[in-house]
Amino acid sequence: MKSQILIISVILLGITLSNCSKKVVEEIIRPVTVIEVLKPGETNVRRFSGLSKADDELDLSFRISGTVNDIAVNVGDKVKKGQLIARLESTDQDLEVKRQQANIAQTNANLKQAKNDYERSLLLYEANNISKSELDSAEASYLSTKAQLSANKRSLELARQEYRYCYLYSPDEGFISESPLSDHQVVNAGTLVAVLQVKGPIEVEFGVAESMINKFQIGQYANVKFDFIEDKVFKAKVNQVSVSTNDSTTYPVKVSLIDFDQRIRPGMVCDVEVEFESLSNEQYIVVPSAAVVGDVSGDNYVWLFDEDTQSPIKRIVKVGSIVSEGLQITNGLSGGEKIITRGVNTLEEGMKVRLL
Repeated sequence: MKSQILIISVILLGITLSNCSKKVVEEIIRPVTVIEVLKPGETNVRRFSGLSKADDELDLSFRISGTVNDIAVNVGDKVKKGQLIARLESTDQDLEVKRQQANIAQTNANLKQAKNDYERSLLLYEANNISKSELDSAEASYLSTKAQLSANKRSLELARQEYRYCYLYSPDEGFISESPLSDHQVVNAGTLVAVLQVKGPIEVEFGVAESMINKFQIGQYANVKFDFIEDKVFKAKVNQVSVSTNDSTTYPVKVSLIDFDQRIRPGMVCDVEVEFESLSNEQYIVVPSAAVVGDVSGDNYVWLFDEDTQSPIKRIVKVGSIVSEGLQITNGLSGGEKIITRGVNTLEEGMKVRLL
């Protein structure tokens, strides 16, 4: 009886483990990257998702350390040149200004007295009523007090400058895109208080895969479309093509809008369409080199992406020469197919994949 129970338990355990194993396999959905194959001579237009940015951003910070007494702006605020952004607690600086002003008042009084003493001593010396050393002493006292007044004036100017540094003003017109501080926070000199996006030409930044980045050139034209502006397509020019990837493994590209519209602000999502050189003079299809896989039999193939089943389908192709855009495909593709370009070495027919 015990042996029968043991056998049944083992069988149930095996079924359970088998089901768990199947469940794990079923849940593995590999991420892939897909492109559409262009026909020879077909216009090569690609669309990218971008984000609008100001042409210039300024990091605003205090020149001195202190306690933030007031943040006068919020993220998204439009500010004018010279508008107050934030201020520090300035009681100590104010007291120092007043102390230096008092010192100057006292030194002015001392200077007036020292001047009178010197002028009187000069008259007495000319009348032979005091010695030369007494005259020299009066003159030295006068000159010393005069020098002290100059030093006090410099100290007052420094105190006033320190007081002015407690107030942070906008150096230009624009929008506040960041304001990470809060009232009563202690900051050091140079701590970021706000980011000002200067009003001017708007840029759009988007990421480009490694298979496409070499197609971009500075000065290349593009069309930008914002969802909320249905009546207009904005012309733009490529002004920056990065040579290194960002955190998402794509290469950042920036285009600058030629047209200006008050409705466009930094941080808005948009679509960027770029038209590349046509392959009208060529009689072959080109695909990225990473999309072509070779097997032990010597055949080459690519993985087609089936949108209905969300699965890869193997397609045998004939490869021609290597060109700057990738590999020539002389047979097996006619154009319009969607092929997988990343993760191709781990694919199998029938498995589930998801688009990156």
